[in-house]
Amino acid sequence: MYKRYPWRFYAIEANPKIIDRIPHKPGIEIVNKAIAASDGYITFFLDEADGLSTLIAKTTTTVEEIRVPSFDFGRWIKDNFRKEDYVIVSFDIQGAEYGVLDKMIKDRSIKYIDRFCIEFHPHLVKRTQRDDRRMIMSIEAAGVELFYDSVDSLAANNRWRDPPAD
Repeated sequence: MYKRYPWRFYAIEANPKIIDRIPHKPGIEIVNKAIAASDGYITFFLDEADGLSTLIAKTTTTVEEIRVPSFDFGRWIKDNFRKEDYVIVSFDIQGAEYGVLDKMIKDRSIKYIDRFCIEFHPHLVKRTQRDDRRMIMSIEAAGVELFYDSVDSLAANNRWRDPPAD
């Protein structure tokens, strides 16, 4: 557990070229798999800028395609947490968020999440504003507090606030 909070932390990173950049600290479990809507293996597109690598096919700056293990994120949430747990998720998964969120809304695993910090990438998957609005409304209807930014950005810009104390 992290000293300041009695929480478990999971760092999930699909890119095998940057997994070693994640700090190995007590209380942080590192998972080298792709967040997806199902278990298995998925094509991962490595970008010349590591932070832009994605599960979504791109052509302009993709330098290599590799296969990486993937896992059903909604099922993983249900298997590892209870609805009573306070769960914070930060997603920056470069367009793959849409398929994962669609499934989480359908299987109701979205209800296990209390706070969702997410960066949407509609330009990568040709989503319309109407599609996005429908998804956002479904997430918020599940009682999820939604932020359109990463946890890192919220903290860096003094917009992070701690969850309510029990």
